[in-house]
Amino acid sequence: MLKSDGNGGYNISKASTITIGFALAIIGMVAGMAIAWGTQSQMISDHICNPTAHWTQKDLNDAYMPRGEMQTHLQHIDATLTRMEAKLDRLQ
Repeated sequence: MLKSDGNGGYNISKASTITIGFALAIIGMVAGMAIAWGTQSQMISDHICNPTAHWTQKDLNDAYMPRGEMQTHLQHIDATLTRMEAKLDRLQ
């Protein structure tokens, strides 16, 4: 593994360098997985213990666009696209 170079320094073999590199990569991967697992566990715990995490339909409608209003917008977009397609067909 380590061999003296005769001048007070040491040389490390190529195989040892590769082995150390793989070991460091595996240690880094395991540490990353441990951190991710801990973070995910904390997020799940926070979600379960939070009584406001689940919204009712009224809460969703207040925060976002109600279904009827969404349908109106989608119908308007569909009508606009139909008119544009007709104009493009006439231009061709």
